[in-house]
Parts: sequence; C-alpha cells; structure tokens
Amino acid sequence: MRYWRDTDDPRDAVVDTFTTIGDLAGVHEVTRVLAQLGRTPVLKRAQLLTWDEAINRELIIVGSPISIRTLREHPFLQEFLFKDRNDEPRVGVGAIMNRHPAPGEEAIFFGPSSRPYQFDYAVVGLTPGVSASRRALILAGITSHGTQAAAELVCREQQIRKLLDRLRALNTRFPVFFECLLRVRVSGGVPVHSEILSLRVRQ
Repeated sequence: MRYWRDTDDPRDAVVDTFTTIGDLAGVHEVTRVLAQLGRTPVLKRAQLLTWDEAINRELIIVGSPISIRTLREHPFLQEFLFKDRNDEPRVGVGAIMNRHPAPGEEAIFFGPSSRPYQFDYAVVGLTPGVSASRRALILAGITSHGTQAAAELVCREQQIRKLLDRLRALNTRFPVFFECLLRVRVSGGVPVHSEILSLRVRQ
C-alpha cells in the first residue's frame, strides 16, 4: 500500500471515503465547541465541497493538504506550505515548508518517517476564505495526529490562550489573519503536547 500520486494514478483509484482517527477527533473538537456556542455547522467531506458552495461560507477545514485535494487547489496558506510525500526532498516523508524563515528558524520541517509516530508538525491558519469577505480556519497536520493537535489548540481554553498571547505580543489588532506552526509530541498514538514554533501575521 502507498499514497496516491496525482501524476501517476487514475482518479478512480482514489479511496476518498477513509477518515483518519485524528481528523475525526479534530472534527469532534470543533463541533463540540460550536455546539456550546449555539452554532450548527454543515459537515461535508472535502472531496464533495464545491467552490460555488464555499464562496459564500465561513469554512473550517480539518485535515492535511497532503491528503485533501481541495486544499491543494486553493492557496489558503501562504507562509507554511505542505510538501507531498511523493516530492523531493526526502521522497516518502511529508513536510511543512517555511517560506520566509526568521533568523534561527528551519526552512523545512519533516514529519515522521516510521511508526510508531513520536512527533508531528501542524499548521493552524485563519485566512481569507474562497471569497475575500469570508474566512477559512485551516487545521492541518502532516499526519492526522498533527491535525488533531491543531484542532485541540483552537478548541481548548488553556491552549488558545497561548496563541492569543503570542498574537498580542506582536501588537496585533484583532480580528487578524495568521498562520501558526506547531510541533506536536505524540505518545501511544495520541498527541500529548503542542508547542508553537512560529507565528506569522498575514497582511
């Protein structure tokens, strides 16, 4: 078994009904918080989302651009971009590319290459939506462990405070578009700790 390749494999070879446990846990976190706020989201598999539907909606996208074609077709993220496992460098290993590394920052963050996973990287991004008047919240890890950790960061009070404090430290005026890179520690198949490595405020 291997990951599907855009360039080599026919579209009918895609198994698009599979959802990983981390993505599912992330969706659960998001819907739990929205329910507490009295909001009812419309849940839809990314493969079934059309741009006509998305253009007038606020979006929350849970999952990695490595596996979600929708995220590859629309450039929501600008600062931290996902490298497909089939691309160089390190074919077979997913990664997040840091487009504008600050002094002391790495230019590329490689995900885990062997199981059991002990770490992952993830991005939390609040970006313009398909329409500039709308917003999109991107919660994406290289693996599903990172995706779960990204969702937990925005859905759990103690964790979201850390992100808001970092944004305030940049003298940011809210609301704001941003992209945040996380390093995630994984133990027993569960994300157990997330650390904010880098934060970019979008202009």
